Amino acid sequence: MNHLIPARQGRPDKDVIFALNGEATKRRAAGESIINGTIGSLMNDDGSLSILDTVTRTLKEVPRGEWAAYAPIPGTPDFLEAVLADTFSTQPQLKAAATAVATPGGTGALRHALMNYLEAGQALLTPSFYWGPYQTLCDEHERKLDTFNMFAADGALDVAALDAKLTAQLASQGRVLLFLNDPCNNPTGYSMTRAEWQAVVKTLLAHADRPVTLLVDMAYWLYAGAGDVRGFLAELTPLLGKVGLLFAWSGSKSYTHYGLRVGALIACEPDATVRGQTQAALAYACRGTWSNCVRGGLWAVTRLLTTPRCARPAMPSATRSSSCCRTG
Repeated sequence: MNHLIPARQGRPDKDVIFALNGEATKRRAAGESIINGTIGSLMNDDGSLSILDTVTRTLKEVPRGEWAAYAPIPGTPDFLEAVLADTFSTQPQLKAAATAVATPGGTGALRHALMNYLEAGQALLTPSFYWGPYQTLCDEHERKLDTFNMFAADGALDVAALDAKLTAQLASQGRVLLFLNDPCNNPTGYSMTRAEWQAVVKTLLAHADRPVTLLVDMAYWLYAGAGDVRGFLAELTPLLGKVGLLFAWSGSKSYTHYGLRVGALIACEPDATVRGQTQAALAYACRGTWSNCVRGGLWAVTRLLTTPRCARPAMPSATRSSSCCRTG
C-alpha cells in the first residue's frame, strides 16, 4: 500500500536538468564530444568548473565557530545589510524601504514569494520563456503557473500580452505575483531595456488598485554584460508603496560556489508598519521551512561584499558560461 497522499504519488523520480547533466557527463566520460547546455555554472574551456580564487580563500578564513553555530533565523544582520547595501548602492530610496531574509540560494527566495504572496490554488505569472523549476516550485507548493507571451513581433518584450494577463488574473483570482527573471533571462539570456522596464512599470501601476507584486529574479544580473547592471533599478522606484516589490538575490552565480546555497529575499515596503509585518512573515516562513541558513556561508559572502579587496568578484577572462538552466 502506498501511504503517500495522492497528490504526491505521481512525482517524477529525477529533476530533468540534473538528469540531463548526468547523461552529458556520462557520455563525455565515454569519449563522446559533448556540449553540456544543462547546468547553469561558469565553466572553463576544458569543461571544469571555473572557481573564483578570492572566494575559495575567503571560505578558508571562516572561523570554525561561524561554521558550527546556528545563524539567526532571518540571517545574520551583517549579511542582510551587506546584501541591501550592494544591491541598492545606487538607489538609496529602494534601500531605505528594504528588508530581507537569508534563504538557501535564490530558489529559497522564490519559494517564500510563492507562499507569502499567493493563496493556495492561485497562479504565478511569468513570461513564456521561464526557468523550468518555476513549475516545480508551484507544483510542490500547491500553486499554478500561468504565462504571457514574452516577445512581440519586433523582438521586444510583449507588454501588451503582460497587460492582458494582468487583467485576466486580477479578474479570476484577485491578486497577481509576477516573476521577471532579468537581467539575463533564464533561459534566453535576454536583458530588458530601460524603456521596456518603464513600460512594465507603467502597466503594473495601471493595475495597482488590486494586490499586484513584482519579483525580480536577479540570479544572473552580474552576467548582463558591460554597463551599469543596477541601472534598471531606477525605473522601479515609482512602484514603492503601490505595487509589491521583491528581489530574489543569489550568491551562487556571482561567487561560483553553487553548493554553498547563499541567497536572500528582499522586500521593499516604504511603510514602516507594513515593512515590519513583511519581515515577520518572511522570518516565520524561514523557521517553518529550513529553520536557518549556513552561518559560515553567510559570513564568507558578507566579507566578500564588504571587504574592498574582494568586494566585487571579477569574472575570469578565459571562461564561458553554460546554458542559463540554473540548478538551484
